[in-house]
Amino acid sequence: MSAPLDHAIFQNPPNTYREAPLWSWNDRLDPVELERQIELIAQSGWGGFFMHPRLGLNTPYLGKHWMEDVRLCVDSARRHGLHAWLYDEDKWPSGFAGGLAVAQNPSYRTTVLLCKVDDRPAFVAERIATFAAREVDGQLTDIRPEYEPRFEQDGDRVIQFYPQTMPLGNHWFNGYTYLSLLNPDAVRRFIEVTHEAYKQAVGDEFGRTVPGVFTDEPSTLFFALHERARQVVIPWTHDFPAYFKERNGYDLLPRLPEIFFNTGDYHATRYDYWRTVAERFVDAFTRQIYDWCNANNMLFTGHFMAEDTLLSQIQWCSAIMPHYAYMHYPGIDKLGRQINSGPGTLLTAKQLDSVVCQTGKPRAFCEDYGCSGQDFSFAGRKWLGDWCYVLGINFNDPHLSLYSMRGERKRDYPQNLFYQQPWWPENRIVADYFARLSYALSQGTRVVDILVIHPLSSAWTLYRPDAALDVMELDQTLDRLLMTLVEHQRDFHLGDEMLMARGGPVEARVGETDEGPFLAVGEMHYRVVIVPPGTTLAADTVRTLNTFAEAGGTILALAPHPTLVDGRQTQESPLPASTRTVKVDTLPGLLDKLLPFDVRVAGNPSIWVHHRKVETGDCYFLANIDVDKSISAAVQVRGGGEFELWDPSTGAVTPLASNHADGLSTLQLEFAAAGSYLLVRRPDGTPTVQPPSPRRSETAYPLSESWDVELLSPNALTLDTAAVRLGEGPWSQPMHILEAHATVEKAGVGTPFALRFTVEVDKPPAGPLHLVVESPERFRISVNGERVESIDAGFWVDISFRQVPLPFWLRAGTNEIVLAGVFGRDSELESIYLTGAFAVGATRLGEESRHNGQCFDRYAPRFVVTARESRFALPHTGTGRAVDLTQQGLPFFAGRLALRQSVEIPATMSSATLVFDDLRAALVHVRVNGVQVQTLAWPPYKVDITPYLHEGTNDLELELVGTLRNLLGPHHVRGGDLSWTGPETFRDQRRWVDEYILAPFGFAGVTIR
Repeated sequence: MSAPLDHAIFQNPPNTYREAPLWSWNDRLDPVELERQIELIAQSGWGGFFMHPRLGLNTPYLGKHWMEDVRLCVDSARRHGLHAWLYDEDKWPSGFAGGLAVAQNPSYRTTVLLCKVDDRPAFVAERIATFAAREVDGQLTDIRPEYEPRFEQDGDRVIQFYPQTMPLGNHWFNGYTYLSLLNPDAVRRFIEVTHEAYKQAVGDEFGRTVPGVFTDEPSTLFFALHERARQVVIPWTHDFPAYFKERNGYDLLPRLPEIFFNTGDYHATRYDYWRTVAERFVDAFTRQIYDWCNANNMLFTGHFMAEDTLLSQIQWCSAIMPHYAYMHYPGIDKLGRQINSGPGTLLTAKQLDSVVCQTGKPRAFCEDYGCSGQDFSFAGRKWLGDWCYVLGINFNDPHLSLYSMRGERKRDYPQNLFYQQPWWPENRIVADYFARLSYALSQGTRVVDILVIHPLSSAWTLYRPDAALDVMELDQTLDRLLMTLVEHQRDFHLGDEMLMARGGPVEARVGETDEGPFLAVGEMHYRVVIVPPGTTLAADTVRTLNTFAEAGGTILALAPHPTLVDGRQTQESPLPASTRTVKVDTLPGLLDKLLPFDVRVAGNPSIWVHHRKVETGDCYFLANIDVDKSISAAVQVRGGGEFELWDPSTGAVTPLASNHADGLSTLQLEFAAAGSYLLVRRPDGTPTVQPPSPRRSETAYPLSESWDVELLSPNALTLDTAAVRLGEGPWSQPMHILEAHATVEKAGVGTPFALRFTVEVDKPPAGPLHLVVESPERFRISVNGERVESIDAGFWVDISFRQVPLPFWLRAGTNEIVLAGVFGRDSELESIYLTGAFAVGATRLGEESRHNGQCFDRYAPRFVVTARESRFALPHTGTGRAVDLTQQGLPFFAGRLALRQSVEIPATMSSATLVFDDLRAALVHVRVNGVQVQTLAWPPYKVDITPYLHEGTNDLELELVGTLRNLLGPHHVRGGDLSWTGPETFRDQRRWVDEYILAPFGFAGVTIR
């Protein structure tokens, strides 16, 4: 339905529209600490949280204390007006209930059908189908059913199919195994032990404080496990042959080879098999949970495994889009620091957006920012968030907020978005931005004229479990088509053939208005249909396209055209005779002739558009997806009237100038790198016309290269290298702390050990020093042979990082810090940190890399502590950056500091804008003459300071806020942590370097203009 945009709501959206993070419950939970962290969430601008069991959890999952903690957090959330969302699993993927759903009944454990080709008569007792074959030049031929084939010639082979149940004992599944999500009885058990248990504990708050439940990465086949073992498998369950026959009318077992080999009528068999798997998965898992949620006043949200490509979704789930119809807030996962590739494909978001709009659902959910690295701060969050929102997302779920960073937890697919980050007090800046954007982009209805038939059924016909190339090529051609459309500001939706079929949730139908025929898919109406390259269409799709063509509808197709219907040969082409064959390169020009554009930003493929029709007119969100490049662009919008700029950063609404001619409005907009605009057009309003502005000369007024610096947080030295001694044995050579942990762990539980760290000191620092150690009570600590009492002086950065005061100064030269203890089952040996008012000398070896808005430098593996007060003067570095504090004694700094200098302003300066070049900080607070002017968190990094200046001497202060990146790393990965950061990144021996890869902290330049 169309709805008006309310300025008051836009300024301060309710929690319904606010972000809710995955709050990682990953340690022994303490009720007092849980309430403290909820208080922080309430202050942060977030609207709630997902209670997410995670790696490192020490409170028994779904046990008595767990449920008490859930109840406590729901009560606390209610008092703070927050939403406390449930999460349905211990870690992920959802389904096994931490082991409780699979332990008692072997038939509930995930099962696959394994295809084994052998050259000897080793017949498997469990086999359900057996075939004889001949191998000629590496290819299997003459495949035929035979229960016990004879081996008379060298080329004789046997093909056996047998079910294999995943055994207990898998570490990731808590020593149990995964659930069979194709088994409705198994899923029913999962609901009983999980959802019903939460109902008993907090069911009185269902639909209120507890709005719903999140499911995470369920799948029909835990593909990675079998991929690593090089097994050729497909999803299976004990009653699948009967289910298949009921749906398709024939026995699958005699045709099993056609799923794996190009033999017989393999296109049809694969089509039927994978479609049936998709139907069973929806019915057994998604619809059961959806129905339970409907019956209990709960919202069903979350995302499925491997939504990103045709290939990945077949391998893990068979199909993704059909599930979205049976979720209240369907969602996706956006991992990594990249867009339009990997786990951030255009297909991922548009599959979701299509079903959400076609079914009229209010929200499209995204788990965002995982694996993006600890330096991925506000500018990065806006960039990736804008990419998602321009593609249809309107509910942002930040990944990940860690309860604790103890041990391995700190490496759990960072970044960490919570109280541990130096920028946490300013989190509301980005939280308010996405709350306002979520509100605006949840109103009205999406304007989309183009439907692309989803080619998943063609991928089914081509896919073989041991051969992915054909599907990968189909993925590439589809991606090129979709990218071409969005880069020419041609928005589109995907039509899923299962959902559009007769009786489906969005059954396709043909209609007509004064503007001509349309194809209705659920609540959306499309004027042009595009059929991408493929092999087959569903019979219902063929009938719909023929009806649409007969009504005069426009159908375009890219070669090669489908020739099959439901995977089967037909006498007639599946496409109507009026279908026009097009090429990707010429498609935009042809669309301009057939379908007037809605919004056009000519020559700017990185400007993408999201258009919504609202009660008072139109809402447009335009995003520059280029994180490095700013763009000056003429934006053409069809229609006239008054334009307003609705600024999600501030909540302000201001008139926006436009020029109107020939039925088009033109707006001249300046897009910053990763910049965006939210515009509202009121067709009945009077446009504000902006006359051409005369060019005026701009004089840059460079600031001094010297700054006075005050540390507002203690400096730190990360010590991640230690020698190891086992028992009374000799000391090892120094090794990285993770290798040290592995060395002691290999010696076994109960082994006495010691870690020896060294600190080089040039000049002993003054002021208090602290040693920061995780679980210091478990160690005997000594410095230079003198015992240090493990006095806990509170936490620093994280609740598990405990401060131990050092009662004496470090001496000049080499200092030794020794931690001795006994290794336990739960021991985690980690880096330690020295903190205080000192400097750390470091040698920068050169730039390491620049990528996706990141910059990394390489440093020599030697750091020297020297004396420095908290206030010091910063000289010019001569490296091309006006300020790089990483080089100025702060290589591991994770905090905030103030840069100050006096500026002489001449009487002739009528206006002044402070402009930063290449800001390398999470954000900067700009203060002039003691007055807070503005906080800059993302480009453009400039601010008008004219009202705050006076002639003569003025005081300028820049408060720079950092991140955890240089403190926590990863420090030793060649090139830096680029597009993906996970636990494996910290151990990546293929890219390991002994030098340290650090990020600059500062800016390349700053001027007054």
